[in-house]
Amino acid sequence: MRLISVRWLLLFSMLGLFGLSSLKPIQAQIPAHVSHARVAASTNMFNWDTFQPIPLARFEAGGAIVGDSLYVIGGFYTNQVQATDTVFAYNISTNQWRICANIPEAITHAPVVADGDLIYVLGGYIGDSPGGSTQHVWVYNTITNAWSRGPDLPEDRGAAGATKLGREIHFFGGAHRRDRQLEEWDSDQHFVLNLDSQVWRTAAPMPNARNHLGAATLNGSVYAIGGQYLAAESTSSQVEVDRYDPVSDSWTRVADLPKGRGHITSSVFEVDGRIMVVGGSVNGGDYGLASADVMLYDPNDNVWMKLTSIPGVRKTPVGAAYGNKILVTTGGYVPNPEMWIGQLEDHWELARTLPISLGEASGGIIGNKMYLVGESNGATAAFDLGANSWNAGLAQRPYKSHSHSAQVWNQRLYLFGGAGTSAGKVQIYQPASNTWSQGAAIPFATMAASSALIDEKIYVAGGIVSGNTSNYHAVYDPATNTWTSLPTMPLARNGAAGGTDGRYFYLFGGRASGTTGAASADVQIYDPLSQTWTSSASDQTIPPLPQARADLGQAIWYKGEFYLLGGADQASVSDRVDVYNPVTKTWRSVAAMPTARQGHAPMLVGGRIYVPAGGTQATSSQSRIFEVYNPGAATQAPATATPTEIPTNTPTNTATNTPTNTATATNTPTSTATPTALPTNTATATPSEIPTNTPTNTATAMPTVLPTNTPTATSSEIPTNTPTNTATAMPTELPTATDVPTAIITNPATATITTIPTHTPTELPTATFEPTQPINHRTQIYLPWASK
Repeated sequence: MRLISVRWLLLFSMLGLFGLSSLKPIQAQIPAHVSHARVAASTNMFNWDTFQPIPLARFEAGGAIVGDSLYVIGGFYTNQVQATDTVFAYNISTNQWRICANIPEAITHAPVVADGDLIYVLGGYIGDSPGGSTQHVWVYNTITNAWSRGPDLPEDRGAAGATKLGREIHFFGGAHRRDRQLEEWDSDQHFVLNLDSQVWRTAAPMPNARNHLGAATLNGSVYAIGGQYLAAESTSSQVEVDRYDPVSDSWTRVADLPKGRGHITSSVFEVDGRIMVVGGSVNGGDYGLASADVMLYDPNDNVWMKLTSIPGVRKTPVGAAYGNKILVTTGGYVPNPEMWIGQLEDHWELARTLPISLGEASGGIIGNKMYLVGESNGATAAFDLGANSWNAGLAQRPYKSHSHSAQVWNQRLYLFGGAGTSAGKVQIYQPASNTWSQGAAIPFATMAASSALIDEKIYVAGGIVSGNTSNYHAVYDPATNTWTSLPTMPLARNGAAGGTDGRYFYLFGGRASGTTGAASADVQIYDPLSQTWTSSASDQTIPPLPQARADLGQAIWYKGEFYLLGGADQASVSDRVDVYNPVTKTWRSVAAMPTARQGHAPMLVGGRIYVPAGGTQATSSQSRIFEVYNPGAATQAPATATPTEIPTNTPTNTATNTPTNTATATNTPTSTATPTALPTNTATATPSEIPTNTPTNTATAMPTVLPTNTPTATSSEIPTNTPTNTATAMPTELPTATDVPTAIITNPATATITTIPTHTPTELPTATFEPTQPINHRTQIYLPWASK
């Protein structure tokens, strides 16, 4: 009894010093929130804001979004790689964490999948590192705050990938290891759980057996992303990305990651029709190198793009998307508590500066690269979307002028017309051979013309011909290298933004005379089928541009709307971004450009508008500026809490229990199917809301018990030079030798114990697992590197 009293006294003392508001980063300090005062009034700049940290720091945890909460489950919570059974939920609307019922066994490396109000925790490694892999499946009911046993995996696995598609959970890859051993073999097996029948079946195995991989569902397909072999995290991080088609039961390799990446089991998720990968581990060092990279995959363009990095490097973070917000928490070489939230939608990002200054730029996207040429430099520059790097040493075009119109066809970049000797010329760049060639000349020797690609043909209109603004119009067939003249434009224009919705050829704005004349707000539309023009000048139902301007580059067509960015009039350069809906015939304005420019080259890829080069003055000017815009929806997304700054010292405790933000939000789960009923004889507990800054309440909310005999975990997972930091390492009860603990502490302050029923076979379906093919394990050569 005396020992118990001493233990609780020690726990309360530690909790008193551990007030939620005094938590600090363990590995890397978070930089103070930077105010973008210069652009705050007119534009939205992307930033990773710091929110309330998780009360118990950890890494190698699992997590999932249900409703308006992010649930973080298990993981390692000390520098000595000890596992925890604690579960916390972060309410995105109130910026508060609450304690949830503990998972029945301390677990790490388990993929977590949400199904309605239920959360499935599948396999993983049990206990302190290096724990053995398990077949266990645990199911958490977020409504009743109770855990129950789900149908066991056909085989034990840790560090596998799992994702939900329809009414099934796909589970694949991972590794097998015995307790106190490192990974013994990797698996390529692919198991599928029917959520209605609660029965497992086999599906086509992965092409490449690996562990510590990520998984996601997108457009009816399942993706297996990255990973590593065995415990060789410093040398074997994989670039491979495989897509599974459930209809054909087959895998196809798609675009590789730009860099091999593992330890991403809980930081791969879907974002607006794309897949995001946050942090993870890349090759290097003794135990792999933690990464701060944020990568985005677009299946339509089959490209990976590098986004703004998170504030600190993180292996095994928990990441998820909620509405238009992206949440990232925990992870690292040692336990970390930070919570970062960012919003891509309708926000701008600063991209890598151009290696050369360019004005009146033109370019196009081919594969995973953006090609760019422009005024003041004869170079051909290429930007690698995934590697986030420039190469300005490619072959130079034959006519090194500017004011070209550009289109991409058949993996080639076509430049139409231009100033000086390039007027009326067609220059063609082929990246595969890094060579330029010439096509048939335009019927009129133009510069500053407008163009669009429609049904494999390129329409070119307007521009300046022999010093006069033209209304000439022709179509080019790149397959036959021939031109055909077409009906002239109603209004002669140069420097107009050309674009297409796939059927019509649109021209927005432009100038009626000269390269510095007054800008126009007119909209002109050509119908290739009827070979007729209409314009806002003759048709009052077509609204003109909200602001007259020219030299806007291409008009970007995205999700049923045209985006018109920047441009200039005689005296000034615009930062406006106006969006036109041709169905409703309405304009709206979105976040302005961070830097007003004209003569830039907007290009769309992966649902992002890349805006490089251009001038910041209405007269001839160049720049190395490169910015990226993430288009957003017309409606507002769910509200979220105000960022919470992490203090650098322990603040004076105030007796307040008021949330930092009382804004509410509604978030409808993506799955509308009714969850399968689980056994009702489960333990229940009422979640306790953790106030933002009330250390005294924290003591009653932590579901931890001091261990009576916690062995020191000697693991090669943690580098020997990692500084010891116990500020966030709260002790937790270690699992017993039995598979299913018979009790769980739900309120340590009152020592109330709720019994968890022992799992019995009658709770599970009577169907048995019968492999449809012999199980084939792909064995890798063992390498003596540690793995978390």
